[in-house]
Amino acid sequence: MGIFSSIRKFFAREKNLGYLDDDEIGAVGQFSNFWGNSKCLATYGKSLYVYACISKIAEKIGSVDFKLYKIINSDGEVNEIKSHEILDLLYRVNPFYTKAEFLETDVINRKLTGDSFILKVRNKQGKVVELWNIRPDLVTIITDPVNYIKEYRIMKMDGKQDFVPVEDIIHIKYPSPLDSYLGLSPLSGVKARVEIEEHASNYQRSSFVNNADPSAIIEMADSLTSQQARELEEKWNAKHRGTGRNSRLGILWGGAKYHRLNLTPSEMSYIESMKATRDDILMAFKVPKPIVAITDEVNYANAKTAQEVFLSETIVPELRRFIDKINEQLVIPDYGEEYFIDFVDPVPVNRETRLNELDKGVDRWITINEARYEVGLEPIEGGDVLLRPMSMASVAELNKTYSEENDYKNLHGKKILKYKLQLKNEIKSAMDDFKHEVKKKKLNREKDISKRSLFGDKEKREQYRLYRAKDIDKKSERLRALAVRIANEQKERFLKKLRQSRPKTKSEIRKLFGLKGENQIFKTAVFPLFISIFKESGEDAMALLTIDKPFDIKKTKVGAEIFALLQKRAVFFAHSVNSTTLLGLSETLAEGIAAGEGIKKLEERVLERYAEFSNYRAERIARTETTAVVNEAHLEAYRQSEVAEGKEWLATLDDRVRDEHLAMNGEIVPLDKAFSNGLMFPNEPNCRCTIAPIIRMI
Repeated sequence: MGIFSSIRKFFAREKNLGYLDDDEIGAVGQFSNFWGNSKCLATYGKSLYVYACISKIAEKIGSVDFKLYKIINSDGEVNEIKSHEILDLLYRVNPFYTKAEFLETDVINRKLTGDSFILKVRNKQGKVVELWNIRPDLVTIITDPVNYIKEYRIMKMDGKQDFVPVEDIIHIKYPSPLDSYLGLSPLSGVKARVEIEEHASNYQRSSFVNNADPSAIIEMADSLTSQQARELEEKWNAKHRGTGRNSRLGILWGGAKYHRLNLTPSEMSYIESMKATRDDILMAFKVPKPIVAITDEVNYANAKTAQEVFLSETIVPELRRFIDKINEQLVIPDYGEEYFIDFVDPVPVNRETRLNELDKGVDRWITINEARYEVGLEPIEGGDVLLRPMSMASVAELNKTYSEENDYKNLHGKKILKYKLQLKNEIKSAMDDFKHEVKKKKLNREKDISKRSLFGDKEKREQYRLYRAKDIDKKSERLRALAVRIANEQKERFLKKLRQSRPKTKSEIRKLFGLKGENQIFKTAVFPLFISIFKESGEDAMALLTIDKPFDIKKTKVGAEIFALLQKRAVFFAHSVNSTTLLGLSETLAEGIAAGEGIKKLEERVLERYAEFSNYRAERIARTETTAVVNEAHLEAYRQSEVAEGKEWLATLDDRVRDEHLAMNGEIVPLDKAFSNGLMFPNEPNCRCTIAPIIRMI
């Protein structure tokens, strides 16, 4: 832990992607030899070649379709999901952007600056309902020595700032060797070329619009007064400056001589220079020349090759970068590890190559009719049967081997999900075994359920505990982020009142805080999230029991009890947070007032108290409340499943576990009976224990 802390402290600073002066650029790494992000973004509207490259890439990315898959077992096999809220979100990201506009904006931002930022907007239940592109030059990364990134600061157009938690920003970047936080733009390698293009274009424009040849001098035999020189300049400009005047005859007198100081466009090899500039910029953005420049050099063959190279070497890697981030920072944390998004490959299959593959595959791994379908032909009678020699392997075996090679890749990096799917298989197997043994009358239908744990195996027990701990961590982070946001809003309200009222006693401080009103604000905010977490956890528990029916939290009497329970828990949560905050504020402010401190010092005390909440208390409280809600949801799911009749207490077996909870590890009781410590399920402060179902023997 020590070495990682040291590394993180080294990087602990603000990473500002915005308006940078040249002497500030080196401090943030990415732009040590380049412009700030604002200038990078402006290049899109100034450079023809930059615009041509990026717009081509962006348009192609925006036209690609997505597919959603769900991993269904521990072998990594998947099913395609045709309709889901993830797909709804990606195809309608917000009320003002289409999928294509959203994707194009994301690519444009990243190509110009090396970074793109997507803001996740949540509803009251904490679910993501909208996605928004954020201009990179308006974002500042607030780093942290422990958590790497503390939060993101977004500068709004009205000059105000928003602080956004890490989990609500999707940051996609091009890796930079100069900075571990910010990306490296393709523009960084072609700065000089872009500037050459700009200067050459301006020069060309000036040559047509204003051809008085200002880059020259007129040498006079005799000295002139200032007035004479000014009159000569005005007369020369009046005759030769401006459109259509560049070919007029100029006459000098009195021994005057005209000297050019610049080279003509032809002398500069203007056209060749611009071609070289164009080619360098195209190279930086990995865009083949035929994609953006149709010239005499382009024919069908090299245009086709260029298109295939463009799609496979530029578009596909860009799509993979986007999809990987969306899966890691949106799909997995907000919808579950069992889901993942992929894209429809935009690279066209070469027809000749495809025909060769089909020819080799017929009666080996595909039927004649499957091959005919691929080339657009009608099926023929008898064409759906594979004709394979008896001595060769079956098609089923070939398909299984091929499938295994690919399916396991879907589980790479998803150890907890693999545990979950393995547990699901184990529970189903255990349920089948119970039924089988009872049917054979080898087991008595004993009332004693204390010997029927699903986790006699220590490794399986630990897998289940790890999966549950991961799930609670993910859900508690949502509650922590919400609590911090509400606390920050509360802080601003209290500071405003403090500046206006200047309380002198603890009683006045408490009145200023307004505990009742603040409790109502907290309760109103967290109650929908409690319902959402309860529903998600219940559905997950039902799925683990392989019960094919919905988890219902609105069932008449049960639903009313659940809502009342969650509302009571929301009230308790609000009161525990605010009463502790108020106590701390009243004590520290009373101490400051007694010491004669001014308003600035008192404000610092308030900020310090709320910082303590954000850094320490919020995480502990969120973990405790989430554990209680999740375990209550599991218990209700066991009741609704009708296959569970008991529950088992599973403790976290490490040096942090309470002695009394360690002693209870493995204790089994009926669903509606309390454990030996009087609790229906683990819900004590900082408790990391969980419950597991005991299957009914039917």
